[in-house]
Amino acid sequence: MRRWWLAALVPVLLAAFSACGGDAPSQPGDAPGKTLTVTAVPPSPAIAEILRQVANLRGLPAPTNLKVAAVARGDVPALVDQALTESDRQWFGRTTTLYRLLGFLRPDEDYLSIYRAFAGTAVIGLYEPAAKTLYVVTGDGSGIDDLSAEEKETVAHELTHALQDAAFDLGQMSSRVQDNLDQNLAFTALVEGDAVTNEQLWARRSSAAGGGALLFGRPAPFVSGVSAAIERELRFPYTAGVEWVSGVRVAGGTAAVDALLRDPPAGTSVVLHPELAAKGRRPEAVVLPPLEQGLGSGWRRESEGTLGEFVLRNFLQQSIRALDAVNAAAGWSGDHYAVYSSGTESLAVARLRFGSTAERDRFAASLGDWLPANGGTDSGEATTLGDGRQVARVAAGSADLIVVFGSKHAPAGRALALLAGG
Repeated sequence: MRRWWLAALVPVLLAAFSACGGDAPSQPGDAPGKTLTVTAVPPSPAIAEILRQVANLRGLPAPTNLKVAAVARGDVPALVDQALTESDRQWFGRTTTLYRLLGFLRPDEDYLSIYRAFAGTAVIGLYEPAAKTLYVVTGDGSGIDDLSAEEKETVAHELTHALQDAAFDLGQMSSRVQDNLDQNLAFTALVEGDAVTNEQLWARRSSAAGGGALLFGRPAPFVSGVSAAIERELRFPYTAGVEWVSGVRVAGGTAAVDALLRDPPAGTSVVLHPELAAKGRRPEAVVLPPLEQGLGSGWRRESEGTLGEFVLRNFLQQSIRALDAVNAAAGWSGDHYAVYSSGTESLAVARLRFGSTAERDRFAASLGDWLPANGGTDSGEATTLGDGRQVARVAAGSADLIVVFGSKHAPAGRALALLAGG
């Protein structure tokens, strides 16, 4: 998908979510209906000076083709939407299907609408690799040469993205990982963690923000309306990503961060357990057989990829204690999922691999606690949840667990039998 690299105020983040709850959300793929024209110009002397300082801190050469523009707060959703291609909208649609099955989204929510609300409310700066343009969000789209202390920190953050892009081609790197849910999130944590870390160093060394007030990672109360799972995912790059990259930079300097940008992390397990990277550990390759024929007429594969440790932890944490979810997901060593759809029905099938039988059984036990917490009742082939979704699972191989998530009338039990037999 087309990637925007964002600076976001995490305390404001949840306010964006409240816009997605209560009132009816936008329909998937709907555009705001506003054509926006933004004039981008070469950096002013003031921004050019921040670029010089940020580049020196980061140890990367400053790009020579950068442009800068101001955009009004109310125009950010339209700006983001205009850059979306049909392929991007399909990506959001596929992710919506998966996240509804996992319970991250309600049936009346879609991921693109949430992303728009997030951008329109929480985002304070954007960098678009395709246009080589930095957008600074101001109240009315003016005053780019008269920035506040916080806006200057935003500029430092987004200029770090411009440095990354010039040195490592963020667009090309993003295209390599976009279809792998786990690696995509890990790469986002790397890029945003690097930008926040460099921004904070710049703020501490300048007088722009009174000694460097941190704009990222501060806790905020939960706002009802959208699942906590989506909140945790959107926070992840600005919290876990920052902690991880800060540690990498302390241990190995900017050269160590550069090495990761050249060869992106294999998944979120590296972000959550940095010691794994030092040991050279990579996720195990897991294979799923195609199920189209076995599921019957009309069923097609919509997407596939890797869930990863963070998504499994995030899934469990919807309904069991956070520490229990962390411990249960920590044994993950690889997985493969595929999403199938037929009309309004959908299935997500996954083969999860763990480091040992004991670790698999620990995750299975946590899933067993998760089911009744979501109103699960045994209906023979699969457990039916309170909202009508189905979950079927079975141990397989030495340390594998096969799990199927189905919509209300999807053949979850049949999918499980096909996988268990394969």
